Amino acid sequence: MVLSLPQDTYVVTRSRPYPRYSILHTQYSHFMHNNPTLPPTKLVLRTFTTDLPAEAVKLKLQRIVEKSALFNTSFLNGEWAEDSRIGGFDQHGDILIRHRTERAKHELTIEHRAGDEPLIVEIIAAFGMALTRRPTLPVPGMNRPRGMAYFFEMIQGNRLSSKIVVTDAVVESAHDLRFEDYRMARRALDFLAKLRTIKRTYLTQDKETQIAYHLAQINHPDPKVCLFEGKKVFLPNQITVKPEIDGPHLTIHFTKLPKGKILVGFVEETPF
Repeated sequence: MVLSLPQDTYVVTRSRPYPRYSILHTQYSHFMHNNPTLPPTKLVLRTFTTDLPAEAVKLKLQRIVEKSALFNTSFLNGEWAEDSRIGGFDQHGDILIRHRTERAKHELTIEHRAGDEPLIVEIIAAFGMALTRRPTLPVPGMNRPRGMAYFFEMIQGNRLSSKIVVTDAVVESAHDLRFEDYRMARRALDFLAKLRTIKRTYLTQDKETQIAYHLAQINHPDPKVCLFEGKKVFLPNQITVKPEIDGPHLTIHFTKLPKGKILVGFVEETPF
């Protein structure tokens, strides 16, 4: 079965986006449920324009979560009106709603997991004519939207995954990152994938690589914890990625699994 998606939808795949064109939301939900090529944890991004200010959007979301039966086990987070996050015990992931204003125009984006499509249909229906679909633009030269969440999801499915495991928790936490130096982040992950090789060839490595290797071996106090294969795993190791231009740094928390793979279980920003 070939899956068809609404035109306002951007699905991040392992290599390129699925074809996009309009179909009824009921058909979309049916295909999402029955098509095995689109896992329920797949990230989906929709973009709209709206005349509603951020405060009105926040109030509308509160009412939806409070009154809709579909959101019985869900809850609304977000201190500011511009950014809302809907979490839930029965959801496949968080639903992020972002409101931005540029040149007197309001843009609303909804990011969610494919398996939570019925909840998104409910939100869109509640807003009705207040939302107008618009295309979602990818990162220039890349087949994915902007943001580190989509970067890490891409890593989950490419050849690097044979040596590095990126948990879904990393993708979720990456939604809030401002760091956008994808090239430097990729270099850092490539470095982690080569740790075992560097250990065997340590004496032939340049001084910079030797220093980076030593830093990656440090067991830091109060390590982060992630859930992996149903068990809590401590992440004592970390590396910090500095962008080529000024901006926040990206800290990647990881550990080495018994079979040699690197488990990346948490990411965060630091000012330096």
